[in-house]
Amino acid sequence: MPNNEDEVLLRVEHLCQYFKMGPGRELKAVDDVSFDIKKGEVFGLVGESGCGKTTTGRSIIKLYDITSGDVYFKGQRICAGIRSYKDAIKKAEQQFSDERTQMLSKLKEDLAASPDKAEELHAAYKAALAEKKAALKAAVAEQKALMKAAKNDHKNCEKIYFEKLKTEYAEKLEEAGGDKEKLSEEDKEKYRSVINQPKIPKKAWLATIFSLLAAAVILLAVCISQYVIFNNRYGDYDSVSARVISADADAGTTTITFTVNNEEDEAVDYEVVLDYYDPDQGVSTDEQTVRMRVYFNTNNPAENVLVEEPQATAAHILLVCFFVAAIAAIVIVFYVNERYNPSRLITQIQMIFQDPIASLNPRMTVKDIIAEGLVIEGVKDKKYIEKQVYDVLELVGLVPEHAGRYPHEFSGGQRQRIGVARSVIMKPELIIADEPISALDVSIQAQVINLLNDLRSKLGLTILFIAHDLSVVKYFSDRIGVMYFGKMVELATSDELFAHPLHPYTKSLLSAIPLPDPEYEKNRKRFVYNPLAEHDYSQEQPTLREVTKGHFVLCNTAEYERYAAELSGSEEK
Repeated sequence: MPNNEDEVLLRVEHLCQYFKMGPGRELKAVDDVSFDIKKGEVFGLVGESGCGKTTTGRSIIKLYDITSGDVYFKGQRICAGIRSYKDAIKKAEQQFSDERTQMLSKLKEDLAASPDKAEELHAAYKAALAEKKAALKAAVAEQKALMKAAKNDHKNCEKIYFEKLKTEYAEKLEEAGGDKEKLSEEDKEKYRSVINQPKIPKKAWLATIFSLLAAAVILLAVCISQYVIFNNRYGDYDSVSARVISADADAGTTTITFTVNNEEDEAVDYEVVLDYYDPDQGVSTDEQTVRMRVYFNTNNPAENVLVEEPQATAAHILLVCFFVAAIAAIVIVFYVNERYNPSRLITQIQMIFQDPIASLNPRMTVKDIIAEGLVIEGVKDKKYIEKQVYDVLELVGLVPEHAGRYPHEFSGGQRQRIGVARSVIMKPELIIADEPISALDVSIQAQVINLLNDLRSKLGLTILFIAHDLSVVKYFSDRIGVMYFGKMVELATSDELFAHPLHPYTKSLLSAIPLPDPEYEKNRKRFVYNPLAEHDYSQEQPTLREVTKGHFVLCNTAEYERYAAELSGSEEK
């Protein structure tokens, strides 16, 4: 049973996960599911294939962006959907539209009955309408604020959680008199990412900022100076493109030709000999276009033809400054990435997948597969990684020699142990076991269940155990939630659910459990669940209600009363 019954580790509120199936169609894989998991317990989630239990697990670990609802882990919202806020805004707008229509209809009736009070009635209508508009505006603003907060939490949950840790650590450190060595081992592990957070040198930041400011100032100065110098030197000149017709390397001259329009807008050809020769500018070959700009004086075309020479010095200085600033910024980024790798909140939730073959990369060795999480988190010490891999292999019942092999060299049960090791090495607080035994033989199933039970005791794990076999879930779970077509239909402790099943679907699942008793199997009666025959929701839709303490059932008022009476009769017997 849970060690900390009052501490809720994971809380799921009104989780909805819808998938689009084309224009105007969507599949409600998970629809308004709510539950919580207490620290140290095993929560079983059962149901037939396609009921949404796997989608629930994957939504919790953020493999999907949820449609609506909230998921809280260790008190921090890690998943948030915005559909409910949009629906609330649409509902408020529709309600305002309906009320305005009713008010307008009533105004017309009142005007017909009392035409002499037209001015008074119009004033009352405008005042009431303004009040309704103000209420609508406030309601929309409230929902938009909630939507913004949900998006922020969903995107920045890691940063928010880390800031909370820093605040808590500062308080703990103050209580310990500023000496972190006086903190308990539990606190040191909890605030490990804060304690190990590196201090980025202020000199590095100042150097980067100074380099960027210097580069910006130089850029501005060069632009202004070049503009002023050019205007002072060349005056009001037009630019044209010229072509080389001949070049003399010995004389150091180049003959160019270009065409301009005179005052009568007639094209006039000019041929000019320049006392300038530079093969790097591409003017050494006849009939080649000059790669520089020729500035032509329209007022006195016979006298001045000026060629813009490259201003290399200022440009080079500017480029050097920019490169220095960029390199400084890159160095700081790499420095931070190397040393600043706080433990992420989401990595404290790990998942064991259903298929032990498809979930392992066939091109990676067992060591690389298990160590991948540590590498992604930023661990660089190879000896530390090897030790962790070997330790976790022994923990799950494998040997260190298996680290150099590939997944195809193992049996199904061994592959699943590798998957368990990959999750455990990250030292998670919550493991989502997505049908970890469904693809295994019965004897191997028992071994994997016992392994998870041992790990739960040794490491203090909390487990969300997803399965469709109620008999296995009863053996392993403290509480059980039953899902049907995306909805949670019943939730209770393991013993309570098996002793007093209330929802017809739960009774159907329990009646399908085989027992190793031939006489019982001969007389066993299956209960077939037919939703249309069992429920009448034409007048009232069902909600998840607590029939007795800790026992919740999806029902309406009439069913609730019937279930309560059924439980009372069972207790009297």
